[in-house]
Amino acid sequence: MTKTKILLLTILFTVGFTFQNCKKCPPFEGAYFDIQGFEIINYTTTSGDVIEENQVVEFPFYGSLTLSFDVEYLANHFEPNHSNGFSLMQTVYAEDCLSSGVNGSKEERIKSLTVLTLNDFNDVYRANDTINDMLNVVGTPYNLNEYLDTDTSLIQNQEFELDLSIPPSLNEAFKVKMILELSTNETYEAESIPFIIK
Repeated sequence: MTKTKILLLTILFTVGFTFQNCKKCPPFEGAYFDIQGFEIINYTTTSGDVIEENQVVEFPFYGSLTLSFDVEYLANHFEPNHSNGFSLMQTVYAEDCLSSGVNGSKEERIKSLTVLTLNDFNDVYRANDTINDMLNVVGTPYNLNEYLDTDTSLIQNQEFELDLSIPPSLNEAFKVKMILELSTNETYEAESIPFIIK
């Protein structure tokens, strides 16, 4: 075997064949985020699909009313480093990827969140009434009002999920407006699309 072939094979084995199996991480834009607004998304429980406008959903299969925050990632000088030393081989795999905004908001807390039904909901809650006490915060034992009274932490996630405790009885068309006030004195509003809860 010639010296050239030996050199090429040595380089090939040194670098390795793992490049073809590596998955690149998405760009890391910053460990924190700053909320710029939000949109309201409704999901089903069965498949996690987004509910479309005027779609009919049976109440047991209605999943969550989700605030999806519009965020701007805060730049920083943090460079994720998963290497234990020098290597010519690719060592970053999908499980090593860091998500942008992983540390949450740097200074924003929820000061208030008001959820208004835009249609007559039942005999107690009519159009433009606040329905906070009929919404439970997913992952906690609290309804929305109780949660707002007890939680003073910085916002950690880019989504905030609520589930409805009972279905509407006067008007099956479900549509809400949310008014969010942050501890930084920013206020944002959004309306959900209407859909039918049976």
